[in-house]
Amino acid sequence: SQMAEETAVVATPTATPITTPTATYTPEQFREYFYEIALGTEFYSDVDKIRKWAEPMTLEVAGSPTAADTATLQRVCAEINEITGGKMTIRLVPGGGNAKITFAPLDQLKNHEPKILPDNWGFFHARWDENFHLSQANIVIASDKPTQAERNHLIREELTQSLGLMQDSDKYADSIFYAPWTETQNFSALDQAVIRQLYDPAVKAGMTRAELEKIIK
Repeated sequence: SQMAEETAVVATPTATPITTPTATYTPEQFREYFYEIALGTEFYSDVDKIRKWAEPMTLEVAGSPTAADTATLQRVCAEINEITGGKMTIRLVPGGGNAKITFAPLDQLKNHEPKILPDNWGFFHARWDENFHLSQANIVIASDKPTQAERNHLIREELTQSLGLMQDSDKYADSIFYAPWTETQNFSALDQAVIRQLYDPAVKAGMTRAELEKIIK
């Protein structure tokens, strides 16, 4: 479908490089995927409500990231800022952030995030207030086990999930939310749509599926 992709680019001259994947999903697939990813969590708490940041994420980088880790981090932040049209922004800060990402050897990750499950190369833990606004996120990435490509994937996945998209899915192998192990290096068209939808102002923190179904057509 090279043709279709080229046509899509021509038809939307304002499109930026990251919005070029051809939409290959139906509105129904999109809605179902959004509910699946944005409601609930992969581990621990059972919350069937939307959680999202009401303020920019200020992300502190700790531990021993490689130059490529830092570059990936900057790229993913820029992509998220762009996908949401600036409605959600992530800024890297030297300290005092509301979120933190630590790169450390696998056997030390528990010191940085006590809730991590054994042998998890990448993990995040997020907190939200009584209004379901995210207030804190803590991400840990193993600096010694994964290859650089695997770490790039983990950075993208954990950072994206800490936006409030906390579930994994078995549905789409090219999605950053795909549960089985992959090394996906980009957001799929569907991933971008899901991120964009979460930070649409019509989607409020604390909304249930029933409430979402009234606004997501």
